[in-house]
Amino acid sequence: MKFRSMFVAITIIFVLIIVIISVFRFEQVAHQRGYYNPLTKNITCSSRSQCLHEIGHAIDHAGGWISRDEDYRFALEVYIWTNWKAPEPLRDPLADQVIIFPGLLISRDKEHDPFVPAFWTGGWGGIGELYADMLYWTNGEQESMPVIFQPFYNWELVEELIKEYVR
Repeated sequence: MKFRSMFVAITIIFVLIIVIISVFRFEQVAHQRGYYNPLTKNITCSSRSQCLHEIGHAIDHAGGWISRDEDYRFALEVYIWTNWKAPEPLRDPLADQVIIFPGLLISRDKEHDPFVPAFWTGGWGGIGELYADMLYWTNGEQESMPVIFQPFYNWELVEELIKEYVR
């Protein structure tokens, strides 16, 4: 009985140490790179580009994870295929960035497995990250967003969050 109690106590202490280290490390990384917390709906960022990217995640979440929606995925496929072989003057300015974006070829059933995207993209990429990056690439401006994607962003909320977070 004494051994079991000691084992449980050591295990609890070990887990607490890991949690404390993780929280501390997360805070360091979040301030360097930016972060959107879907539980608190809070954005942490220190530059305009970070803030716009994290606002993209907040908009995605506020819309019920739009980047996972079949309509958004279809629009993305249409956009890629219409720009893939288009001559340079007809190609959308964001096309090259979208077409080569990491993690877009991960199968949908593996997309939410944290180990699969991490293996294929070095821990970053996929449609959710593309959704957020597109807001950053367009500087948060509706008129700069490709027309096919404009309906997938809540532009009033984008403006509101830019006023709140971008300095």
